[in-house]
Amino acid sequence: MAKSSMNPKAPKPKRGIPSGKSPLDNQRHEKFAQLVAKGKPDMQAYQTAYECSIEVANSNACRLRGNDGVRRRIKHLQQLVERKTVLSMVERREFLARVVRSNLATFDPSVDGDLIQEITEEDTPTGKKKKLKLPGKRECIMADAQLAGDLVEKVQMDGQVLHVVLTEGRRAELMEKRRAALARANVIEITDASQSQYQSNE
Repeated sequence: MAKSSMNPKAPKPKRGIPSGKSPLDNQRHEKFAQLVAKGKPDMQAYQTAYECSIEVANSNACRLRGNDGVRRRIKHLQQLVERKTVLSMVERREFLARVVRSNLATFDPSVDGDLIQEITEEDTPTGKKKKLKLPGKRECIMADAQLAGDLVEKVQMDGQVLHVVLTEGRRAELMEKRRAALARANVIEITDASQSQYQSNE
């Protein structure tokens, strides 16, 4: 007698419902989904896609939004938009690391121009000078520590792991340790100034 399998079979997807990854067959549905994914209100998206009156759009937009295929298509398109516009965790930390590792003596605006926070001009006896303000290294170190989870400690209590936000004193202690580690690695030189500045002749 054949043994029955103990592993339950995975549920099969419903037939006839698009996954959302491909354009919808109905061109009006596809246009509606694209407009909604870009942030247009449902009623306006419906009115644009169907070229109808506000009254008709108001009564039908909600129904179309609830369509499984349209709903999945909107979700997929929104995810694509998010990937293009939202920074990933790695991108955020890489930017912070670039600021922290920046060297004012060799800073090149043509290469690291995206690090510049503000540009101002000053009149000096020798002519005009541009002042470039960069994000503060201290702030970037703290921001990176927060992203890395260094400012939250795990405390085990009754078999459960609790995440506790650190006090200002503990944060200062971790900050000092991180600064010391970076200094030993000869990566940066941190001053008391909250912002780094670089000047060049125009």
